[in-house]
Amino acid sequence: MLLKNLHKHTEPITIIALHLNALTHYPAGDVRRWNASANVLVVPDRVAVQRAHGSILAAHVVNARAISRAWPDCAYVVLQASNMLWHRPGMESTVRALRHSVAEKRKGTVPAHSRARHHPFWRFLYGQRGLDGSGQHEGAFFPLGVVLRFGAVLDGWLLNRTKSGRCGLWRDDAVPCADRRAHPAFRGVPGLGTSAAWDELLATPQFLEEYWLQAYALNVERLAPHPANAWLCARVTGGLTGAAARALVAGGGTAAPACVAAFASLRQSGNETRLGLDACGAACFAIKPVPRDPEDPVVRSWD
Repeated sequence: MLLKNLHKHTEPITIIALHLNALTHYPAGDVRRWNASANVLVVPDRVAVQRAHGSILAAHVVNARAISRAWPDCAYVVLQASNMLWHRPGMESTVRALRHSVAEKRKGTVPAHSRARHHPFWRFLYGQRGLDGSGQHEGAFFPLGVVLRFGAVLDGWLLNRTKSGRCGLWRDDAVPCADRRAHPAFRGVPGLGTSAAWDELLATPQFLEEYWLQAYALNVERLAPHPANAWLCARVTGGLTGAAARALVAGGGTAAPACVAAFASLRQSGNETRLGLDACGAACFAIKPVPRDPEDPVVRSWD
């Protein structure tokens, strides 16, 4: 369903990197069939991904590295979640025009209790320029080189952390590496750094994918922040109904009255709100969350 949806709403030259969770079994025949699809790369390096863990960010880094090896001329990457579907074409034009999706967050709009922002690595990034680009990763986009360099910086930081014996990622004081309690399933993932700190990072319960890459883009790469976030996906509070999905598809993603009513409340990171689907403007190309079950009425309503 995801590949069919992507092929319909993306340009023929757009590359699809498909990451398969290492914790899930996929029949070999299905993997071969997906890999044989036009412009599809089933990423060979698989991360054991858990919801709301550092493994999500790690999987995005692994995907970017796989794309770079297979298609070194690729210019940009767009991040997608498995419960997100596209509802109209044209997103590539927005990506090419804006180059990245990050805006600077206003003070007070990011939850103060976020562990991702109190981590020494985030403070290292933030300290370069003092900009907070926190925001959703679904539909976020960056130049491929930015994501690759971010992965290299994170690799180096984690390796130094391990060499110094400081494997306690959430503390500045030294914690002996032998005392870490990373889950064994997270060890030895190809395509990632091999330091002990990577193991702990993958098992970390926090939305790192909504903070660290964005902070790197603004503070280290020094990308100019946009006036407002330009991600390509709208998060819908409470999810979608079958009727709402049909209205969305029938309207081609435009702000038809039935569609606006169905999406009157869209949630955006940083405690901000949008008034309706039309408020997404040219940047609204995809919707999340969508049920992952292909037999669900919402998914069956999708074209």
